[in-house]
Amino acid sequence: MTDVPDVLRRISGYITSHVLQRLLGLPSPRTRALRAPSRITVPASDGRSIEADLWAPNTAPGPLPTLLVATPYGRGPLFEALLARPYAERGFQVVLARLANTLEAGKPGFGSPQRDRDDVLAVVDWILRQSWFDGSLALTGPSYLGYVQWTVAEALPAEVKALVPQVTSSRLPRSLRGPGTIDLDSVLRWSLLFDALHRHGPLRSVLRLASARLGKGLGAIPVKEADRQAVGRQLPLFRMFVEHDGNDPFWEQWDFSERVGHVTVPVSLVAAWYDLFLADQLRDYERLRAAGRRPRLTVGPGTHLGLNTLAAGVRETLAWAGAHCGHSRSDEGAPVRLYVMGGGGWRSFAQWPPAGTVCRSWYLHEGNRLAPERPRGQERVDSFAFDPARPTPAVGGARFLRGAGRRDNQFLEGRSDVLTYTSAPLPEDLEIIGEVTADIWVQASQPETNLFVRLCDRGPAGSRNVCDALTRVRLEGTAPTNLVRSGFRLVPPPTCSGVGTGCVCRCQAELIPVSHGPADVRRYSPTLQRSGRRATRFSMTTADRRHSYCPSVRSRTTRLPPTSPPLDDHDLPAVQ
Repeated sequence: MTDVPDVLRRISGYITSHVLQRLLGLPSPRTRALRAPSRITVPASDGRSIEADLWAPNTAPGPLPTLLVATPYGRGPLFEALLARPYAERGFQVVLARLANTLEAGKPGFGSPQRDRDDVLAVVDWILRQSWFDGSLALTGPSYLGYVQWTVAEALPAEVKALVPQVTSSRLPRSLRGPGTIDLDSVLRWSLLFDALHRHGPLRSVLRLASARLGKGLGAIPVKEADRQAVGRQLPLFRMFVEHDGNDPFWEQWDFSERVGHVTVPVSLVAAWYDLFLADQLRDYERLRAAGRRPRLTVGPGTHLGLNTLAAGVRETLAWAGAHCGHSRSDEGAPVRLYVMGGGGWRSFAQWPPAGTVCRSWYLHEGNRLAPERPRGQERVDSFAFDPARPTPAVGGARFLRGAGRRDNQFLEGRSDVLTYTSAPLPEDLEIIGEVTADIWVQASQPETNLFVRLCDRGPAGSRNVCDALTRVRLEGTAPTNLVRSGFRLVPPPTCSGVGTGCVCRCQAELIPVSHGPADVRRYSPTLQRSGRRATRFSMTTADRRHSYCPSVRSRTTRLPPTSPPLDDHDLPAVQ
């Protein structure tokens, strides 16, 4: 008698396999015939049972390496298609485990990361004791699924041969909450998605998220009411962020960055230029390098959980984990592969930042000019006023889901609460690869405010964002203060004996790292390239809608006081 459900499962799996191969650009599978997932339970250290699914080919020529994917988001066709099937069809057994913080466990919010760490270690120990385990195990996954790899990375046994954390950070939740700042757009979207998944499942949650009054939530004053404004109730995950400032010791339990240097398992990091965790992920890479490890780094043109980013993660897992778990096909990829935005394509390097990078300084001048020449003498200051009832909109950049990436900023730059400085048409192609910093002198009418800065590429197609940064500016106290997650700091100028409201202060901000090339010019016409009609544009404002609420504030920006010391020439990295 025909098993109708089994036949339907095989047909749907066959269709899904072909669609995924085409969408993700995957190599041909070894087989498309998979066993029905085996539901298994793993005993946790505290007596609970951890639920998991085991995926494997229907017929295997021999023992296969195992891939562990640990998720807090539960199970479902969408997750299984992206997190299990591509690997099971291409030479792995896959254990898809649900963590203690899984949606079905209760409220749609996170508990202690220690429970996730304990659960992952329990699943690893269980896998090592199974008769079908061949001695090689790897971990992979994007976003929070990559973060849980960092929670256990330094404690993994020798049988774990590879890690592939994707678009993530070793301190993922903490990176969204700085002292006095919050990545409001990302936190609110994540909280809404988590709540919708908990209540409605993976597919319906997409529709529920789309119908949420996100704009009303982002405009809420105070910010802590954003969840109520968006969906009419409090969201547990959102409450965790708004109730704990970035300096709160609460976040220490979520931060595993100090342990990265102790990791000995081979690591391949997959990142994206417009991912909100890019800066942190590059710091994780640098920590591994400083500890004498040999990590691999891939930075693509996508966004957080965009199709290109997910595809890069799957392909890199197959290559990196396959090579380290004993697949016959070795992986000889470059240590660092970067996609140069602006049409420059993929490039291979030996390290990040690339060797041969030289740093150039560009200065803000009166008349809204940006130029490589240092200002001479005293120039007038520029000022703007920020109104929280009319917040500056968020346009593109590194965001959680929708709206991320390169966008035209011209309408934003035309607002009265945004200062914009533009260079003359560039006489030759300019390629920027590496770290970008902004060094601004600021005076404000409030004791605290936020400063958002952005570098754009201005051309015939508009003014498109390249990289940006947000910092909290505190105009009280005299000691230098570490302000924001990616290295922002406020330094009193030498002419100021005490830092207070109305005093001019120097604000240094590290923008999101960038790889942006000149080939974008060639997409228009050779004439435009020769005539040099492309320019660099720098803009700043007090805050934008996606980041945080800021009180009504008037800011004055001085470009460079004549008594200031020479600036370090590390503002704009260019490859020779």
